[in-house]
Amino acid sequence: MMNLEKKGNNSLSLFDTFNSMFTDAFAKEMKTDIEETDKEYNLSIEVPGVKKEEIEISFANDTLTINVKKEDKKDNKKNYITKEISTLEMNRSYYLDNVDEDNIEAKLENGILSIKLQKKNQKESNRHQITIE
Repeated sequence: MMNLEKKGNNSLSLFDTFNSMFTDAFAKEMKTDIEETDKEYNLSIEVPGVKKEEIEISFANDTLTINVKKEDKKDNKKNYITKEISTLEMNRSYYLDNVDEDNIEAKLENGILSIKLQKKNQKESNRHQITIE
């Protein structure tokens, strides 16, 4: 068994390392709810602690892409015992067809990114009966 415990103020146990691996893996995931109605798609995405300036949203080829890049503000003057807040980069894409690219709205409030994508107006197709000769 590997022992990573150090003496003094800078203690790091094997449990802390193991726990940190799982925390890091799950922290970089954007949990999302997607609701579809006849007229639109509504996405709610968890992005806690992220500012709107740190989010980039794009839509191309029926794919909505969200990129988050949060930079760590390092302060070398402080003597950290533990430093878990770090730079965060994550992205996620969602395939959504029939979207009116000119009618996409986004809002960030209380750590939830809400995106509303209006669907294109689908014209009723003119159905023609074809006679077989």
